[in-house]
Amino acid sequence: MINTIDISGKWELFISENNRTSLPDNYNDSIILPDTLSDAAKVAENKNRDEGYLTDKYTFTGYAWFRRSCTVESDMTGLVSILTLERTRVSTLYIDGAEVGTCDSLCSTHRYDISSYMTAGTHEIVIRVANVGYKTGGGHMTSPDTQTNWLGIVGKMNIEIYPKSYISDVRVIASADGSLSVRGTASGAVNAVVTATVTAPDGIRVLKANIISDGDAFEAEFRLENAQLWDEFERNIYSLELRCGEDIFNTSFGFVTFSNIDRKLLVNGSEAFLRGKHDGMIFPLTAYAPCDVNDWKERLKIAKSYGINHYRFHTCCPPDAAFTAADELGIYMEPELPFWGTIAAKGEDGYNEEEQDYLINEGIRIIKEFSHHPSFVMMSLGNELWGNRERLGEIIDILRRENHSIFFTSGSNNFQFWPAEIPQEDFFAGVRLSRDRLFRGSYAMCDAPLGHIQTDKPNTAYDYDAIIRGENGSENEGGDTIQIQYGTGVKTVKLSAADGSYIPHKPVISHEVGQYDYFPDFDEMKMYTGPLVPRYLDIFRERLEEKGLYTQWRDFFEAVGAHCTQCYKDEIETALRSSELSGFQLLDLQDFNGQGVSLVGVLNAFMQSKGFITPEDWRGFCDSNVLLAKTEKYVFGADEKPSVEILLSSYGKGKIKSGAVRYSLRSDELDINGSVEFTSSDARLTSVGTFVPDFSGITKPQKAVLTLAMGELHNSYVFWLYPQTDVEITENGIKTADDELIFADSVEKAKVLIASGKKAMVITDGSNAIENAYCADFWNYHMFRVISESMNKPVAPGTMGLLIDKNDKLFSAFPCEKFTTPQWYEAVMHSKADILDDTPDVTPIVQVVDNTERCHRLGMLYKRNGILHCSIRLWEAADVPEIKQLAKSITENF
Repeated sequence: MINTIDISGKWELFISENNRTSLPDNYNDSIILPDTLSDAAKVAENKNRDEGYLTDKYTFTGYAWFRRSCTVESDMTGLVSILTLERTRVSTLYIDGAEVGTCDSLCSTHRYDISSYMTAGTHEIVIRVANVGYKTGGGHMTSPDTQTNWLGIVGKMNIEIYPKSYISDVRVIASADGSLSVRGTASGAVNAVVTATVTAPDGIRVLKANIISDGDAFEAEFRLENAQLWDEFERNIYSLELRCGEDIFNTSFGFVTFSNIDRKLLVNGSEAFLRGKHDGMIFPLTAYAPCDVNDWKERLKIAKSYGINHYRFHTCCPPDAAFTAADELGIYMEPELPFWGTIAAKGEDGYNEEEQDYLINEGIRIIKEFSHHPSFVMMSLGNELWGNRERLGEIIDILRRENHSIFFTSGSNNFQFWPAEIPQEDFFAGVRLSRDRLFRGSYAMCDAPLGHIQTDKPNTAYDYDAIIRGENGSENEGGDTIQIQYGTGVKTVKLSAADGSYIPHKPVISHEVGQYDYFPDFDEMKMYTGPLVPRYLDIFRERLEEKGLYTQWRDFFEAVGAHCTQCYKDEIETALRSSELSGFQLLDLQDFNGQGVSLVGVLNAFMQSKGFITPEDWRGFCDSNVLLAKTEKYVFGADEKPSVEILLSSYGKGKIKSGAVRYSLRSDELDINGSVEFTSSDARLTSVGTFVPDFSGITKPQKAVLTLAMGELHNSYVFWLYPQTDVEITENGIKTADDELIFADSVEKAKVLIASGKKAMVITDGSNAIENAYCADFWNYHMFRVISESMNKPVAPGTMGLLIDKNDKLFSAFPCEKFTTPQWYEAVMHSKADILDDTPDVTPIVQVVDNTERCHRLGMLYKRNGILHCSIRLWEAADVPEIKQLAKSITENF
């Protein structure tokens, strides 16, 4: 390239909801590009209050014409001129009133050859951009749930000047064995000499060679001895310079290979594990993804500080700056075609040739523009696709011809309940291998059965190995018609006999893991200083105020957040304990402001901490080296001697081959310390050893903290320990050695008992109550309530956890936290949440936090008119240590 003319800056502007048959005569406004109409506030303010996603204050759907003049000097004529627009919508270019062409890529740079228009003098440039008329839905490239359907141009805007013979369409593929493939086009030349120079990361030239083009196409294969590899640990980036006559082309690349041995994912020949996050490109301050490397580096650094080494872009592809940042930081990137639907074969119902051609071409454009980046290692055809498996495989074949080094999947969580083999896939990303072969911890109620974190007593022993190997689970006979959640709606599909018997022999990645719903932080409102505003917070606030609950929002936020964070820890550790799993993709590390408002992140939408855990502590269970404690539960009685197995998940450059793990278990009455020496195998997961703590000396209930440590590694677990307790619990009441509490079925009966000098508590009958749940709510209550109701399926309880007055005298002998912990599992599972909307003066001692759509005042243990009420059916778990201790504490501190 000889020169670059920057055409960003001030442009005249004309906007219309409708297209025109001719160019506008009068441009009545102006705008500084790159930008969007919304970010520049170029339309009337939108006063709507969107409940399900951020409100775009200046939303606009239609067309925008941008006009400016450009002066061409005489020395620029007779050359090749390419006008480029990075990141826009459907663009059409006009020079001096003549239409040059149209480009409809949502993901790649729009390039227009304007050489024939570049005569000396001043020329008028008009760019029409439309955010309508897409050939596909656009996924999260255009969704109001994420970066919105903005209208504008948001990346670099240039006219690139080349000599008549110039280098274009360059592809670089570099593998871990040192092989380097370079091909491209010497446009305007025949049998040209292209000189290739490769420079190592340290600046030393390691290769210089001439390539003779065949016609205008050139291709060469090289091999570098002792090539420095690229991965998450060592970000070795090489430079490639290509010269052809006067033209010089520069790019970067890295030597990296993704491969597999059966279900083991290998990076550069060594086993690896993906700790990924979903990304829908949510940028609340602008509503569009930045095209600046530093912006992306800041974002990815935060993710990496939480142990993330992988990004899966949901139905979208980030700009070049994101890949450059990922190259430098060591993040494995997976762009995805902007599609969420059905891929039918020709002749089948729903076949859309135009859309499929567009998606294939968009995939090719993505690969051409970005795949030289070493971080671009994976690619998906879309999200939760249905349709024809053979056709999906054919599309992979087409895209693989563009770059055979990319690890492909036919889509993220395709065919949902009943996935099956697609031979062309390199890895499988999903959530289940049949209806009940689940390898994620949580699910929507409409997709039941639910996950182990939602249904099982909290533990640190569960793993997915038997499920992935196919040692349990059901098969489908074929021909069944089922309703499934389809995007944010419902779809009816017919199963084939092949569905439901899939045992993958390729790496398995768990899809959209987590989705634990945090309570909103109302202080965030002031952070939204751009075009997007969370007016749903106003709606939520008004609902809470109506129920008299808004004054408690900070307590709700803290209690629910602590519980959700623990759910994420359990979820991630389950994945790490599973030797047959090769990674996970969180949904999400950060909040997702759409689809009903899913505040599912330990970070907010700005990638800022909510204050529940430090990056260092999160990396204690989410990193390349993690110590794990494996045991059947978190709650123990004094008569138990649990076996605690210590595991080490370790791989990569820093793989720990041997050492000693220190452990300590400390409480008011315990101080157990020890160490276990080990030598690891080549596998990622190693059993370090086992220790058996003795709790027989426990004389009072207490919290115990288990800490595992080795060098800089640390991880911790909170256990709850209970002494032997002489307590009898029946449907009639509680008896301890020294006291008795009688259960009454009405306030009147309780008053009579109390008047006679006895202790009495009302056990509520559940007639004015909702179902309770221990686990945090999934995604958000609103979206899946609507889906479940439309499918005539049960609706999730929608509760978000407990807010506990831990200092109440009733808990004098039952130490607890403000938030849900495993000691409350049995109590929650044997209770309903009483609705107390008619008693705004009642603040429950054990309050159940409700979601922001329903906003009930809910209680499990509370005083009403001076009488203690309880919705826990204590007698159903009468022999459980924590229930016995809770009953004793309530009775003796009544």
